[in-house]
Amino acid sequence: MIADNSQRRTPLLRDFPAPGLAAWRAEVERLLKGAPFEKAMLTRTLEGITLQPMPTAADTADLPWLDTVPGQVPYVRGGRPRGYHQAPWLVAQEIPLPVPAEFNAALRRDLERGQTAVNLVLDEAGQAGCDPLAGPCGAVGVGGTSVADLEDLQVCLEGVDLRRTPVMIDAGAAALPLAAMLASMWEKAGVDAGEAAGCLGCDPVSGLARLGRLPVPMAVLYDQLAVLTGWAQDMPGVRTLPVRETVWHEGGADHALSLGLTLAGALHALREMENRGATLRETVRRIHFHLTVDTDFFMSLAKLRALRLLWSGVQQTAGLEPAPAWIHARTSRRMMSANEPYPNMLRVTTAAMAAVLAGADSLDTAPFDAAVGLPDGFGRRIARNVQLILAHECRLDHVADPAGGAWHPERLTADVAARAWEHVQAVEKAGGIVAALQSGLVQELIAAAAERRRRNLAVGKQVMVGVNRFCDPQAEPPEPRRIDPVRLEADRKVELDGRAPWGSGLGAGFSGLMNAVATGARISALVDGRPDGVEVLAIPPRRDAAPFEAIREQVRQAGDGPATRVCCVCLGDPARYMPRLDFVRGFFTAGGFTVLAEGFVSSAAEAADMASRAHAGILVIVGEDATYADLAAPAARLLKDLVPAPRVILAGRPGDLEQELARAGVDEFLQARSDMLDVLGRLAGNTEVSS
Repeated sequence: MIADNSQRRTPLLRDFPAPGLAAWRAEVERLLKGAPFEKAMLTRTLEGITLQPMPTAADTADLPWLDTVPGQVPYVRGGRPRGYHQAPWLVAQEIPLPVPAEFNAALRRDLERGQTAVNLVLDEAGQAGCDPLAGPCGAVGVGGTSVADLEDLQVCLEGVDLRRTPVMIDAGAAALPLAAMLASMWEKAGVDAGEAAGCLGCDPVSGLARLGRLPVPMAVLYDQLAVLTGWAQDMPGVRTLPVRETVWHEGGADHALSLGLTLAGALHALREMENRGATLRETVRRIHFHLTVDTDFFMSLAKLRALRLLWSGVQQTAGLEPAPAWIHARTSRRMMSANEPYPNMLRVTTAAMAAVLAGADSLDTAPFDAAVGLPDGFGRRIARNVQLILAHECRLDHVADPAGGAWHPERLTADVAARAWEHVQAVEKAGGIVAALQSGLVQELIAAAAERRRRNLAVGKQVMVGVNRFCDPQAEPPEPRRIDPVRLEADRKVELDGRAPWGSGLGAGFSGLMNAVATGARISALVDGRPDGVEVLAIPPRRDAAPFEAIREQVRQAGDGPATRVCCVCLGDPARYMPRLDFVRGFFTAGGFTVLAEGFVSSAAEAADMASRAHAGILVIVGEDATYADLAAPAARLLKDLVPAPRVILAGRPGDLEQELARAGVDEFLQARSDMLDVLGRLAGNTEVSS
């Protein structure tokens, strides 16, 4: 029998004094041993926000939404009163397979295993308003699925219950024809206005920034969006005006900057629709935001909450009763690694959890092999299962605003919102988002943010597992699955050439467009393919791991030889220099160099003997600072005299010994904040010369 001790239990905390913030700070300063508190304990983010080490209730005392509940303005806590109890988030995975039949097979399989929405992305040819029969496109099947006409879309969606499954289509310049095709399918399936659900349309601003020049005039695209929005006015579940953050985020913008640019794009859409006779109230109801989340967990979470806060403020300023922002979250492709893809599973999980805790309405989690090539079934399953685990095992679909009231995310939400709004104001001062793109202001801001991130990764201030830290020296780049656009275009031409009759022309209004697609009209006949006169400098996607992977590939191509081999010449007691040795191993492994098995020596002659047997072109002296004073210079002289002459590097800060060591033959000094991309890039360049 277990004795009942409940009567004898006493709260332990009452026996200890409760320390205040001042006492905590005094203890921290004692442990810092003279290091400045502000430098050691305050974190300055890429967004320009200073994070406090210990948030308190005082940090949130001025926030006006703390007493609100989910479903109340300004919707920081979510747009639905009961959160995911009321409606779970949509599992809306992209399936970037090139042909309709392959897309459909994967979609049907995934819908049977947890996916709850269709997320169809057209290939680059389709998004430009081109189809394989319209002439050489050069991008058939690239970046998405080739859809040329209604029959193709029917193949894509065959077997899908359109009454119960929302459909999201990213079609670029072909948005209106694709919407007409989907409307025809809804009509044929008997889907009434109340049952239709989906996210359609295009974001001309995002397209302009990504491509540099739109394939269809921007004014024409907004005319078509006005037609589409008017057609959907009796369909409460259909949203027709996407506002996408993707191009800003993937281009390298920090979270506050990309949120500010996204909101500036939304303001532009409001003005363009108002100029075409749409009411602000109707336009707001049709906007769907597409935001990106990454491994910066709290920043991603705060960004989604800050969007709802700012979007409510925009509506109130316009004299509207605010409606909650509808948010589709997409895990970042910028954070994905191709050379070592498996850590991507952890990155995607972190990002997905941030989106769910922030109350996203739908979510696309990238397969771990997305950066390698076309993802396979295993990659899609793992990505989809991330969402299913968050819902069914973590039970996050049973809570509403779990981050609400926590001091750090609440304060961070306000700070991100304030910083993002500064960017909105700067863009508006420049004449709006299009003018800011034309002047180069947006490109400059994004390039500067991307460079700050590159620098943080290069000096190890920001860690990416498998990229700049904790790399697998045995990792081999996986074999990518790629498509041949030329061959695919030829195959698709043969397939499409057998279809008849071909409809043509836009017809009168949306109903005329539906008639045209029903008679077989292809995209190229339905898209006004006149190039736009507006040109800007395109914003290229910048994947964070790409510079490191380029170095690793350069070293791999050079093969195994002295130029790609690193020998650590370890001086003194290994127990004392082991942390420094671990750093050196990790540093060179990140560049793909072969770090040889090390031994330790106690004299300069032993160091030279060991190095001569290693046949390595890069020799790194590793030891304690005290050991360097006696052995580093003699060892460097002997190492530099080896034939062929190696590159001699010393790990650590030499201090007053720097000039002496440089004269002795040390070529450079490797420190905790050395620029990895600079050092490894130069050494990789030497491998090319050697080969």
